[in-house]
Amino acid sequence: MTTKKYAFSASILLIVATVTVNTLGSFQGLRRAQSVRRSLQATSYLEDKVLPFDAICPAETPPKHGTLHNKNEKVIAHYNNFMTGVTSRLNKGDDTPQLVTRKNVKYAFWNKGSQYQASMWALKNPNDFLDAEKGGFMKPKPEDAKKVRAKVFKGDWAVFHGMWFKSYGHFGHDHLPTIAFLRESVPKSTKFLLMDHPIARRAIQEIDPTFYRRITWIQPNTVYHIMGSLTVAVRREFTHPVGCCGQFDPLRNWMANSLPEDPPKKTVVYYQRRGSGSKSRLLDEENERQVLEHIAAAMQRQGLTEKLVLFNGRNPETNETMSVYDQFRLFRSAKTVIGPEGSGIGGNFVYTKPNPQNCDERVQLLEFMGGRDTPEIHDGTTMATHYQSIRKWPIEYHNIYFTPESNKWTTFVNLDELDSALNAMWGNSEVNLPTSSNVVVA
Repeated sequence: MTTKKYAFSASILLIVATVTVNTLGSFQGLRRAQSVRRSLQATSYLEDKVLPFDAICPAETPPKHGTLHNKNEKVIAHYNNFMTGVTSRLNKGDDTPQLVTRKNVKYAFWNKGSQYQASMWALKNPNDFLDAEKGGFMKPKPEDAKKVRAKVFKGDWAVFHGMWFKSYGHFGHDHLPTIAFLRESVPKSTKFLLMDHPIARRAIQEIDPTFYRRITWIQPNTVYHIMGSLTVAVRREFTHPVGCCGQFDPLRNWMANSLPEDPPKKTVVYYQRRGSGSKSRLLDEENERQVLEHIAAAMQRQGLTEKLVLFNGRNPETNETMSVYDQFRLFRSAKTVIGPEGSGIGGNFVYTKPNPQNCDERVQLLEFMGGRDTPEIHDGTTMATHYQSIRKWPIEYHNIYFTPESNKWTTFVNLDELDSALNAMWGNSEVNLPTSSNVVVA
């Protein structure tokens, strides 16, 4: 990892690292990752599965909302009520996908904007199809059913399709959990068909080179013939992670076994959208400088020995993106992750510690987000974060809102609210604002 040192008034060292947000770079680190895996896979803890999600922090399961740090108790009450209402609906029912296996079928996934719905139907009868529209499967159109086959696949296969498959963030929190579920559910002899994109190729190759060799990459709007069996995972809803809360457990098992490294030097990771290639929701430059100074000062005040690490999309010396393995290594080292909502958090929180044993061992996440007072940011929607997926990972979740002067392009955070959040996460508070943990909701 390339580093660069910056001095801050709090005399805390800030290490600048970089990580990609929308695209992934070279395969740097792959040999190193494979070597680490080979040396660590003999350790005994890899033979055990991670604790089920609901056994890690039972008092906060099912999750309702994070902890909002704000000066206004009415704002906090609205946050609690709104988030609880949304997550209560999302939490209803089991979130385990339904496995469907059929023999001798046709399969295709269709380019429908960002959604990429799929179809699976009998070889000789397009009316005999998998009817699961909410789960992302549709009846093939007559003209589609007649398309010439691209290739015949013989044997036993599993397939996954998902929305926004060209997005690094959505690949991390939408695709990987279901791929992991399928991987854990079918025999090791089963081969996989996955949507072809550099993000998926590079991520899976670095996460698990052995599993990567079981994959054949397929293209949209192409009909494939399966002369054997095809298994799909049908989620209750294709576009929302409904149900609670074991859906990510197979992914946590996969991360703990394929990427077992637990870096001894822990970090506080700050995600900076500036420099990542993103043009929207950039924290005001002066405000961001103050945010970093306040984080460094809080670390010093609370006696934290972790390094403060900034990643912003590019290596400052080479202008190259960071490999998936190095992204994993950075987030696996994190005690706390801080920053504005975006793919830099949404695509990487699944690399944080997968196997905490209790509430206190969870990684902390402080996410800056929009709310009712910032209508230009996601139309003022409070839930415009990745919390719908984050709630299924063992994370201690905190929020502060962008301040009212924020707009689509430039954002600000209140430094007192930041201090309140940092002190609440790390120790006794010198700035004791109301939070969603100590405000009574009528």
